[in-house]
Formats: sequence, C-alpha cells, structure tokens
Amino acid sequence: MSDPNFGHGNNELIVNQPDAHILKVEYNDRKLYILRNNNYKETVASIKKSVCELRTTTDDQIILLEVLEGVDDCVQITEEVWEILLPRLRMVRVELSNIPPQLQASPSTESAARTESRRPAEVERARTATDEESVAVETTPTHRIWQEPTRFPLECD
Repeated sequence: MSDPNFGHGNNELIVNQPDAHILKVEYNDRKLYILRNNNYKETVASIKKSVCELRTTTDDQIILLEVLEGVDDCVQITEEVWEILLPRLRMVRVELSNIPPQLQASPSTESAARTESRRPAEVERARTATDEESVAVETTPTHRIWQEPTRFPLECD
C-alpha cells in the first residue's frame, strides 16, 4: 500500500531520497560528504572540522557556492538563503574570499579600522597607465605588502 503522506509538502521528495541527510562538499581537489544542517554557520563549522586546511580559516573567509549543472558556473550562497536552498542542493563548492577578515566588517567599522591601522609613511598610491583607479598599498608591521582588493560594483551600502 502506498504512503498517504507521500507527495504532500516539499520535504517528502527530499526525505525519500537516499542522500537526503548528506551533502557533498568540494574544496580544491578534495570531495567529501557532511551531514546536512539547516544552520549555515554550523555547516561551515562542519566543513572546517572535516578539511584540515580550513581549520584556521575564519568563517568570514569561507564562501559556499552552488554549482549550476550544465552551464559550468557557480552562485554564492549567503547565510540568509541557505535554509531555503538546502533542500535542492546536492553539492556545494567551497572557496576562500581574498578579502582579509578585518575588512569584511560593516563599512563604518571597515573605514575606521583602515584609518587606524595605516600610517602615512606606510601607504603609497600607485597609478597605472591603463587604469585611472588608484590602488592603496600598505606595509604591515611584518613588512608584508597588502594590496587593497578591488570593490565589486554591486556592494551594499
């Protein structure tokens, strides 16, 4: 006899599939399975626990992407939509943000942090012939040079 509840609600299809409780994760050349979790932060924690190279990476630097089948493209999954998209996800790709974590704060915090951390002698402005945009280069206390990342045009205010 068939199940009277089958087909009612969005979760039925997912629950009846063999991989309903696992999610495939891809990071560089490594592929692994983790348990599905409705909580985005707990999912990131599970990935970090399972991938040695990510254990010391801050959560803000980890980006989860949905791989779009057939078009060879990916879309970033934000924490706000994670729970909505999770039922349809079979795999996520993990990439690292190239923006330092201290600059991923709110714009006012970001501006204040950069102003406090820079000394006039440590900041140079460079201008290239092909690009009219200035690029700030900062020497850190360890004498490493850090280049401010290019801002994306769709950045929120």
